[in-house]
Amino acid sequence: MTLSLATIQDYFKLIGKIIFIHGTAATGWGELQQIALKKAMAGTFAQNGAADSDLYDDITEAIVPLHTQVKATVSKVDSLQTACVTAVQNLLRKVIAVDLGLASNSSVAIVTAALDTDMVDASGTVNGSGTIWTFMKDNFSWEPNSDWEAGENIPDSYVDDDVIA
Repeated sequence: MTLSLATIQDYFKLIGKIIFIHGTAATGWGELQQIALKKAMAGTFAQNGAADSDLYDDITEAIVPLHTQVKATVSKVDSLQTACVTAVQNLLRKVIAVDLGLASNSSVAIVTAALDTDMVDASGTVNGSGTIWTFMKDNFSWEPNSDWEAGENIPDSYVDDDVIA
């Protein structure tokens, strides 16, 4: 089955949202929040360590459970980028593959090759050095169709947290 340009764009709008989350976890909020949480937790332990043994209950009843939650949160943020790559892989293999007439257990390489063919047929192009192209190349060894002269109709503006019509 051949995908239309509108369908291909809709898929890339969704992929753009996932790339946005991936980038947010890598820089900005994700990294800064992890540092802040770790520093605050270390300060909490240091503060209690400076106190006398009367604060043992405070440590065991309040600080240790808080540390457990902070550790879990930092760990989740650490794994968010991997989860984003997995989400795009699942979208490619379990959704787009089926729309392309492929088996849902097809390899990413087979799905991206078929998607690239449909992109060429539909004149769907991405920015050849942009965020979408780079994400797909870095994570799936796929260089989506790009046309430097015609420009892209699957723009990097899809990598955003806003709903795109």
